[in-house]
Order: sequence, then structure tokens, then C-alpha cells
Amino acid sequence: RSRTVSARRVAELAPTVRREGLKFGFVNNDGQLVDDARLVIALARTAAGHGAKVLTKVRATGATGSGATLRDDVSGRTIDVRAGAVVNATGVWAGQLADGISVRPSRGTHLVVDAATLGNPTGSLTVPVPGSVNRFCFVLPAQLGRAYLGLTDEASPGPIPDVPEVPEADIVFLLDVI
Repeated sequence: RSRTVSARRVAELAPTVRREGLKFGFVNNDGQLVDDARLVIALARTAAGHGAKVLTKVRATGATGSGATLRDDVSGRTIDVRAGAVVNATGVWAGQLADGISVRPSRGTHLVVDAATLGNPTGSLTVPVPGSVNRFCFVLPAQLGRAYLGLTDEASPGPIPDVPEVPEADIVFLLDVI
């Protein structure tokens, strides 16, 4: 269960944390996803077990609250599907799928670093961005001796690239905050 821990325990979980002014930490156990591909397969199998038809190599080309138009990427065939509800989980591309949806694209840069450079943390850190009251970066330990540093959350207007570029300023920002 979630709980507060002493400054000493925080330093055990994240050995390179700055100890000056550190009073305590908060431990919770969400975000324990290890294998996103397995999660997707488990969700598809569960849905199929409840009667859903699972389609692969199919993309949505249009959606409303009561259905979607799908295109089979192999055959090129179009399929109209009716549904009790449709969830548009396409992120920054949501407006390209359904009219009337407006999004503010942002760039969320993450860095993958050798966990040893951070003392091989076993707990994640949420670090306030200096001068901000509602912005944070994080250190998230991962498998195979890695740790993730994030998140920039910078506005990124204009066309949405399939492969986003990472400006040097994002890298410097994350390393400075962490």
C-alpha cells in the first residue's frame, strides 16, 4: 500500500538523490508495467474470451461515438463496425481520425541511461522543475540496467512526425533537472 518513508529510505531507493533538505518520500506501487506487448496480448485474449472479434493488421480510418470504419492493410478491404461505444486512443493523431477533436501536440522527450550512473535506483523519483509549481521530471528504474529520465512536455505545433526529433535543449533540460 502507499506510504511515506524516511529520508534515509529514500536514499536507499534512489542512492544519488540530493539529501540536502530531503525530509521524506512517498512510496506507491503503480506503474509496474514490465512488458507492454504482453499487456496488449492479454487484453486481446480477455476481450476475445468475452466475445470480441480481435482484428490485426487493420487501421481505423474514421470513427464516431457509435462505430468505426476500418481498412484491412493486407487486402485493402474496408469494414464498417458498429459499437456501443468507441474509444479514440490515438493520442496526437485523434483529430485525424474524427472531426471535431482538437489536440495540443506536445513533445515528451525521455532519455534512457545506464542505471549505474544513478546508483542503480530501485525506486523512482519525481523531481520538481525549479521555478515551477506544477511541473515535474522523473527517474524510473527499468530492466536490464537501464533507467528512464523524463519528461519534457514541450508544445510541438505543426505536422506530427512519425519519428520525432529530440532537440539538444531537451537533453540538457532533463539532465539539469535530474
